[in-house]
Amino acid sequence: MASPGLLAHITVSKYQDGLPLYRQETILNRIGIQLPRATLANWTIQAGTLIQPVINLLRDRLLAYDIIQMDEAPVQVLKEPGKTAQSKSYLWLQRGGPPDQVEKRVRPLMPDERDQQRQQEAQPILDRLRVWLDDVLPQVPPARATGKALNYLHNEWDKLIRYLDDGCLEIDNNGAENAIRPFVVGRKNWLFSASVKGVKASANLYSLI
Repeated sequence: MASPGLLAHITVSKYQDGLPLYRQETILNRIGIQLPRATLANWTIQAGTLIQPVINLLRDRLLAYDIIQMDEAPVQVLKEPGKTAQSKSYLWLQRGGPPDQVEKRVRPLMPDERDQQRQQEAQPILDRLRVWLDDVLPQVPPARATGKALNYLHNEWDKLIRYLDDGCLEIDNNGAENAIRPFVVGRKNWLFSASVKGVKASANLYSLI
């Protein structure tokens, strides 16, 4: 019996604005609307299930591009088969399509042109950084904060320079990390999902929003 506008309001309030359903129930009660939290939860799960065809189309578009960014955030699911309520599960974010949060000056370029510019300008800088790192690394005690930072740079070097191999790759994972932020903010308020069905519906609605 919920109108599309009401469903949109409930889901955007929860998944975009981080307003859990029990707070929405209180707000609605304040203006004279009696909508139990269980009803709101049921509507949300049904909405998240019904939009599955749209999510499938989004995933087709995601997989049509060569590069996918990913990030994960832990989530507690109370009723998950084979796990206790205290177990940690994960929500995975995938972000695809042509890159857009890229080095500012090469952003408008096509991947092959971006790759050429990186080889000409970024590669020499990284080469100099590598020479400096090899020179200074043995001189700094590894237990100090600077030594830990230098060792981290040394150990992750191959991952740092990976973006130079393909103009389609972004220099960082900021796009995915920014995209998962609404989930992380909302999780602080609603803390957990009751069921696998519920958390899957939530994932669909996050994807749509």
